[in-house]
Amino acid sequence: MSTSCSSSDCPQRYIFLDAEFTSLRRPALLSLAMVDNTENWFYGETDLTTAPKSLVRRVGTFARAHVVPQFGLLPRCAAPLDVIAKRACDWLNAYQPERLFIAYDFSVDYDLLERLLLMSSQPLAAVLTPTHVAYLADDADGARAAAFSYEDSARIGLHRHHALADALALYARFNAVHG
Repeated sequence: MSTSCSSSDCPQRYIFLDAEFTSLRRPALLSLAMVDNTENWFYGETDLTTAPKSLVRRVGTFARAHVVPQFGLLPRCAAPLDVIAKRACDWLNAYQPERLFIAYDFSVDYDLLERLLLMSSQPLAAVLTPTHVAYLADDADGARAAAFSYEDSARIGLHRHHALADALALYARFNAVHG
């Protein structure tokens, strides 16, 4: 996928976020992905084999059917939440001292990122600015770009409701509309 906005010519750094979670009723993080505007990415998923049984019991029907079957597709990404938190913080801190616009299309995604970062053993140095972009879902060009992105992701076995596939699709939507 080509990028029309590279880190050298983009006035703002966007990070495109998607999270998958247990259920809408009581969301707890299962996986999280972030993609920057040069397609560098971060992905972490909860290691359900070592997760507390209380978390595993909260995984709802939708997540069991669409999210959990895609776990393990990316090597070395499953970890306890505190490890994912540190890795996510490290990844975001690599951008400092920049202000990072965290683009998300569902508010629970950003809430879960905030909760995750609070678990990190180190402080977050990057400045995050939440940027709600759900309006992109109504754009025809954005929808086509997302469809192509999902086709690309499917080539490596990732499908809709895998946090990385969804974050890449959100990036594609945004780039099609604003690129």
